[in-house]
Amino acid sequence: MRSKKLSYVLIAAFVASAFLAFVPTAEAQQSGSVTVTLSTPENVKPLQGPVSFTGTVTFIGDYSGLTGVVGIPVTYSVSKAPAWASVLISPANDVFPAPSNAQPGTSYSQSKTITITVTASDQAPAFTPDTIEITATTQGAGAGGRSFSGKGNVPITATYFSIIDVQLAEAIKLERPQTPVNFPVKVSNFGNANTKVSFEVVDISPGLEYTLPIPVVLQSRQAGGSQISADIQLTIQTPYKNGYMNEVGTANYRVTSAYALDPKLTGDTSTVSLLITTRGFYVPGFSPLIFLAVLGGLALVLRRRD
Repeated sequence: MRSKKLSYVLIAAFVASAFLAFVPTAEAQQSGSVTVTLSTPENVKPLQGPVSFTGTVTFIGDYSGLTGVVGIPVTYSVSKAPAWASVLISPANDVFPAPSNAQPGTSYSQSKTITITVTASDQAPAFTPDTIEITATTQGAGAGGRSFSGKGNVPITATYFSIIDVQLAEAIKLERPQTPVNFPVKVSNFGNANTKVSFEVVDISPGLEYTLPIPVVLQSRQAGGSQISADIQLTIQTPYKNGYMNEVGTANYRVTSAYALDPKLTGDTSTVSLLITTRGFYVPGFSPLIFLAVLGGLALVLRRRD
């Protein structure tokens, strides 16, 4: 009976020793943590180049089991970013060097600086906050080495930009004196926010008269809008004078854009040039007396011919 108990004890001891052989001791376990702190970037303007900001990555650990190893490698990655943003990290990887007198079981703190560069595409909606998240991951090194990971995030916003497309169906027209002439114009907003489009005349030939269209607000497809275009009429009235006319005149417009919610945020500018030829006789409007006199004159001429 005693021999059986002894056998059980020996078997239990063997199993325990085998289990411990596969489990690293606390001293062999490398402990640590990684933190990522990012500075706040300025608003990035689409199609206007990159915006850069910095981050600090800190590793706190005991560097156990790093005999013969220069340090703990760390890699950086973009774990979250807006679909409209291109995000780069420099450097892409680094090493936390082991202190020269590192003692097992003693934690040491070391930090690295990274630079994050963000470029916004023309698909970025204006003033819609999003998030950039950076992840730093150490690579296990040495006996019992473990990997540690830390994340940091920061808000990122694209500012306003404007692209106005102006399509003029016909820029040259011929008309009689004292006649209104309409020039259809299609204006489209390819910017990233609702945009107010205005017209102004910067130069016009003497005798031509104009009526300015009222400003129009166009929606933005990037911001979820659908009414991004509008048809506008530019109206010019031809000059007049007694007798025959054959005159060429021009009218030049400036088309300006601005953020609909803040006109101080101006966009791009386009120009429209019109050319009008006024040709023909100008005949003043008839009164009944003048009309009767003309008829009498015609009758007199016909009678003399007879």
